[in-house]
Parts: sequence; C-alpha cells; structure tokens
Amino acid sequence: MNLKINVHSWNLEKTEEISISDAVFGLEDNSSLIYEIVRWSLMKKRQGTACTKGVSEVSGSTKKKHPQKESGKSRIGDGREPGNRGGGVSGGPKPRDHSFKMNKKQRMKAKFISLSQKYRNNLLFVVDGDLSVKKTSEMKKIFESLKEINKSKKVLFVYSDIDSSVKNAASNLVGFNVLDFKGLNALDVLKNDLLIMDKKSINTLNERLEK
Repeated sequence: MNLKINVHSWNLEKTEEISISDAVFGLEDNSSLIYEIVRWSLMKKRQGTACTKGVSEVSGSTKKKHPQKESGKSRIGDGREPGNRGGGVSGGPKPRDHSFKMNKKQRMKAKFISLSQKYRNNLLFVVDGDLSVKKTSEMKKIFESLKEINKSKKVLFVYSDIDSSVKNAASNLVGFNVLDFKGLNALDVLKNDLLIMDKKSINTLNERLEK
C-alpha cells in the first residue's frame, strides 16, 4: 500500500490522509478487458425477447396460390411463404439469452482497473462521517457542492451501510446515483464522471486484499 488519498468531511474539509492498496487503485489500463466487462454487463441486462413467426407459425391457407406452370407468373407456394405479404420470416430472431460467461477474476480485475482510472484522473473523492439526510433538497445541496470539485455531470456515490432514507432522497436527482458497496461494479464506475466513496468502503477493499 504505497498510494495515498485525502479523506474529507461532508463539508469538504480535509480530515486525514489514508493509505490505499495499489492492487486496487494502482493498476494500468487494459482497454480489451474494459471492453469485455462492459459487453458482459450489457448482455446480462439484455432482454432477448425479439421474436418473429416462421412459415409454420403464420396463420393462413396452405393451398398453392396458382398452378406451377402455364400461368405466366413466377412459381409460388402458399400464402405463408416469406416472399408474400404477411408471410413468415425466414431466419428471423427468436427469444434467447444473450449473456455469456466471464471469469470471476477477470471481472474483479476490471472493477479494480475502473477504480484505478478514477484515482489516476483525480475523479475519486473519499468522505468520512455519517450522512443523515431525509429530504431531496438536502441531498441536492451536498452533491451540488461535490460536483463543483471538477464540474462533473454524473456522480456515483458508493456507501457501505447506506440508509433507505438516503436512497430515497437521492432517487429523484438527475445525474446522482447512489450505490451500496456490495453492488459496486465496473460498469457503474465507468458510466459516471465522479466517484465518491466513504472511508469504510475503502477500508473494506483494503482488508479483502490482505486476507
């Protein structure tokens, strides 16, 4: 642990400096791994409900439209063929699962790389102290002051033991996302400009790597 970061109070005053693990916040970029974790995350969320009817599923008569020969027209079968209006679709999409497997160690490393990017670009802000707010207006004042640090448009706040009142207070704020530490993932870190973490979350990351 040879990296340092400042800890601030909710009044944005520096309270102390702590050590953080370089195995979490000191990794080099890996664009191919970041691409894979983003793709894996998005494919997991994809519904995969697109569906078209094939020839056997379309309703209609199975009678041949006109004789095969001597009509002067092109050859055709019944009205359910793909070439006809209202006919079935040939090779169309069917409901399926778009997700794919990704190694757990790769997912963990991708999360640490995304955290390292935030630290390296001074987009990681650590706070300490209880956050007791119940109103959206109170939460807005806090996050607006944090946004002014680097003019960030989207802020992700990762909290260790988040209270339901805090979640409710932040739910209606545009550009502010609150996430429980247990649900921390690379995609959410990458999607937001500024990452705010409480000191307890940072310590938990350090402790896990020491085991």
